[in-house]
Amino acid sequence: MFQLISIFITVQEAVDTSVATPLSASILRSFHVMSKPGACIRNRESHKIGRYKEQFDSVNGSIQYLPFVMSTFGASGLLARRLLLFLSQKLSGRWGVPSESARRLVQNRISSGLMKYAAISLSRALSNHESQL
Repeated sequence: MFQLISIFITVQEAVDTSVATPLSASILRSFHVMSKPGACIRNRESHKIGRYKEQFDSVNGSIQYLPFVMSTFGASGLLARRLLLFLSQKLSGRWGVPSESARRLVQNRISSGLMKYAAISLSRALSNHESQL
């Protein structure tokens, strides 16, 4: 898997953001996936890693690939949580606040950005739907 310390010290990182929803048609067709909390996030992380593994392997480790996956309900994937923890620890030291306070702030900022994006997407979808009526 990914070593966050080595990502930020010895190599460049490529962070690929993605939003997964457990309500997508493909997930809903697969009951066994729906029965496991966080499965849609883990599936998206695995898909992203598999999709880009060859390209990043070809640069001989000079760029580390990191999928940053969150769900439409605000949950984050394992690799995203590791990155959030790392950022929180760095910001905690810089701001002089407890690490948990920095983590909550970072998580809240990212979640609010996700909610804003979802609202814009939903508004566009509704607008397109109304124009077709």
